[in-house]
Amino acid sequence: MRITEVAKRFSITTQTLRYWERIGLLTNVKKDASGYRNYDDDNLEQLKFVTCMRNNGMSIAALQNYLALFKQGPATLGKRKKIIRDQIYNIDHQIDSLNEAKQMLSYKLEHYDELFGK
Repeated sequence: MRITEVAKRFSITTQTLRYWERIGLLTNVKKDASGYRNYDDDNLEQLKFVTCMRNNGMSIAALQNYLALFKQGPATLGKRKKIIRDQIYNIDHQIDSLNEAKQMLSYKLEHYDELFGK
């Protein structure tokens, strides 16, 4: 799959894809004889993980750390589990914050409906 197709599929820019490759968040991207990137299924799986984590607040530095640990193998499992647990905690906090904002906005909307009718 070509870079523009991948960028569109993951709703990111081609510059972001090149940057992530340059800093090691995306590895083993093959190029054809003309130098065009060809993303395979493994690359797409990497991108699925990276975009999910970025979209949910994981920093680039944390992702780089996680992927470096992953490459080191089973000895780093405990450290990787901690990173994942921390990210789950952060996501839970985001969910709580969004639910609080939703409740506040719903209250405001009900209040406006009472004042001005539906």
